[in-house]
Amino acid sequence: MHALKELESLIQGTIDGDKISCFAEQNTLVALSLRYCGLTTLPDSLSQLTNLQFLDLTGNQLVVLPDWIGRFPKLRRLYVDDNRLAFLPESLGELNNLEELHADVNQLVALPVSIGQLTSLRRLYLYDNRLTSVPAEYTDPLCQDSDSARFPCSCVLS
Repeated sequence: MHALKELESLIQGTIDGDKISCFAEQNTLVALSLRYCGLTTLPDSLSQLTNLQFLDLTGNQLVVLPDWIGRFPKLRRLYVDDNRLAFLPESLGELNNLEELHADVNQLVALPVSIGQLTSLRRLYLYDNRLTSVPAEYTDPLCQDSDSARFPCSCVLS
């Protein structure tokens, strides 16, 4: 739990404690929500939480995600909506169990090539980014109507 103590000291006094929540099963942290905490970086000690299945970083001020984000073998849902991300790390391709990736309202200009390795991915949300294209396997035919340079819709895989 060193990771949580480091995180707590990083944001102590800067946010409302109600914005942090977590869930544990059998003394193991499996879900962590750090929504709207004003984070600009993530402490490296969070990489020790290798049993996470759910991570919500929505509404922070993250410009990059660390490469170690790909070291969560059990992660099924990742929320990074409403940050300042221009790119996602190639290490995302290592998240073999990832089913949902929510990256709406960022500044994404491209997706990592490794996203094609996410064989468990069923939902990919990319609304309001700066993407001009998305790999064909992740596009919904209903999303092709846009005249905008931004990719305007959430891609949902069947």
